[in-house]
Amino acid sequence: SRASIHTFLIFKPLHVYWLNTQGKVIEKALMKPFTIKTPKKPAQYILESFTNLHLKIGSSFNIPKMI
Repeated sequence: SRASIHTFLIFKPLHVYWLNTQGKVIEKALMKPFTIKTPKKPAQYILESFTNLHLKIGSSFNIPKMI
């Protein structure tokens, strides 16, 4: 889905990565406090970090399968 994410009540920049079902980065953003962003493409997962993970579009991220 194209789930939006917001940074309301987050007081420092947040690195956000949207991943597809295979765990590949399909979009990324450095979000400032008190903003909203909707990805351009549907994403399965959202990864948030206060530190830059240096993931590029197309990078793979290993997502463990939950039983």
